[in-house]
Amino acid sequence: MFPTAATASLNRGRVHFAYGLALVMVVTLGFFARFNQLSAEPPGFYSDEAYYALDAVAVRDGARPIFFEGNNGREPLFIYSVALSLAVFGQTVFAVRVVAAVYGSLALVAGYGAARGLFGPRTALIVTALQAFSLWALLFSRIGLRVSTVPLVVGLLLTAVAYGWRLQRRSLIMLGGALLGLCFYTYIAARLIPLVFLGLGVFWYFFRRATFPRWDWLLAFAAPALVVAAPMLAYALGHREAYFGRAGQVALPLAAAIANLPSVAGMFIWQGDSNWRHNFSGRPVFDPLTAVAFLGGLAWLALRLWRQRDLRAALVFLWLAVLALPTIFSDRAPHFLRALALTPVAFFVPALALEAFEAGVRRWLPGRGGAAWTAAVGCVLVGAHAWATALVWRTYAESDAPRYAFETAATELAYDAQNCAAADGATTWVDERLWSRFPAIPFLAPEARSAALLTLQPRSADMRLCLYVPAGESIPDILAHWPGPVLVEARRAGLDRAEGASEAYWLYTRLALAPTVPVEAQTRFEGGLDLLSAEVNPTSTGVRVRLMWSASQPMPLGLHTFVHARVGDQMLGQTDGSLGGEPYPAETWRDGDQVLQVVDVNGAGVSGATIAIGVYDLESGRRLLTAEGLDQLIFEP
Repeated sequence: MFPTAATASLNRGRVHFAYGLALVMVVTLGFFARFNQLSAEPPGFYSDEAYYALDAVAVRDGARPIFFEGNNGREPLFIYSVALSLAVFGQTVFAVRVVAAVYGSLALVAGYGAARGLFGPRTALIVTALQAFSLWALLFSRIGLRVSTVPLVVGLLLTAVAYGWRLQRRSLIMLGGALLGLCFYTYIAARLIPLVFLGLGVFWYFFRRATFPRWDWLLAFAAPALVVAAPMLAYALGHREAYFGRAGQVALPLAAAIANLPSVAGMFIWQGDSNWRHNFSGRPVFDPLTAVAFLGGLAWLALRLWRQRDLRAALVFLWLAVLALPTIFSDRAPHFLRALALTPVAFFVPALALEAFEAGVRRWLPGRGGAAWTAAVGCVLVGAHAWATALVWRTYAESDAPRYAFETAATELAYDAQNCAAADGATTWVDERLWSRFPAIPFLAPEARSAALLTLQPRSADMRLCLYVPAGESIPDILAHWPGPVLVEARRAGLDRAEGASEAYWLYTRLALAPTVPVEAQTRFEGGLDLLSAEVNPTSTGVRVRLMWSASQPMPLGLHTFVHARVGDQMLGQTDGSLGGEPYPAETWRDGDQVLQVVDVNGAGVSGATIAIGVYDLESGRRLLTAEGLDQLIFEP
């Protein structure tokens, strides 16, 4: 039986429905991946993100620069977008990163339009899926950096140019020109994009002159580009050092750039960026299966360029070559951030390998077999790519390395400082060394203040204060000129690690000061040490013990306190450390001060457990006795 026209129409309808459903699913999952737990993954709030945020605060408050000269210079599109977001969401990590997520999500739609206009709907669907589930594209859609604007603008530019030429719509060509000018407001690497079109024009003129555009079409593209870019170009001419300074800082000599070529070429299939802020350290852009497709796509494009002088193939090769220059000519190559302008064109290549695959299959399986096999291979390719990214992302999110790379310790300080100021009603001061080093602190803790805390002169001992100083700072030196007596709590917090180091360290000490609490001693130890109160409260991982101490005479060196959680003779958990805590040991206490010590014991949340608390001399191991002759106190949670 031969198929009728109605049957063929029905089959085409089913294909279109399946295609549309697949596209909607891909885009929906891509959007979800970019917005899900946006504030927490990656953790922390890196300094570059915070610098953009502070510039956006200035814009929100009335500043209107065309180029932001601080922090090595920054283009304005992303910052002005963040300023709008701050007006809606306030000064939060989400308000900054949601802008990147919006740009990254819309880049999927723009990339689809570009791929469809150049290569057709099937290739466009594969391109969109590869971009949606790429760790490279995904990560930079979740970090508040201006480079996140580039894929969207690039996708829209290529879409406008492709459809403008295909449909002979001069208005779309003019829109493409305007988008080319907008590239100058996105990121430094996007300044090279005009070179791609210049090179394409030269290729077109010499190899496909019969179809070369008339002068009025060239003008329709170039004039809007110049008009839109003119304010930024004028600024660049008048402020060369500010505008070109960053490029000069990272640029390498030609010999070093040539040495970078193998590593940049291999970033797609072999070895990627080692920076945890840009990548799961060392992972290439593509998983093994997609890497094979990438190589196949390059071969197919090269064949079309050689045999047919294909303009689309020339565009792809020119784009890959020109937009790879920022990472080729810079240090720490391959550098995924500086290479992000390669997207979405880089995802065209493995998707186009399916075209070559189908051409080969059709030679052996005539009829519809080629399309069916191509669809099956495409599903396998996308599925493997998405699955590999999902596995790597989960490992990435659970790793400690991103916590240090994104300066989570400073972010935690900022949150704590803001909470102390807003919730506890305390005056909050952050040492100026931490304040100036980590811009996340002034952005996320606008209620806090900066000061040189060693010279800060308090007004009264009745004030409630939260002070944050570098972890190695002497607490007795800070309190030396402080009116007393006061209630003191000093604890180190914020584990940090220098880039390339293996050992972590405490970033800061949190010093909380409040008026003393009128309370009688609960237990008196020998040597003038009083335990004023003890609270034992369960936590999700064990118990938290809050001990309040005071001393009626100077304490000797080396006093330690222990907290044991036991059931009978079985030890469930224990902690041991300096009496009063490492930042403020007992031998440095001032007369009349009350010292709060908070101790967490993990593994102690067991029914029937008891908590034993005691004090001992570290050198001799001898325990201090209470007035009743006990060497430890027993509590029940």
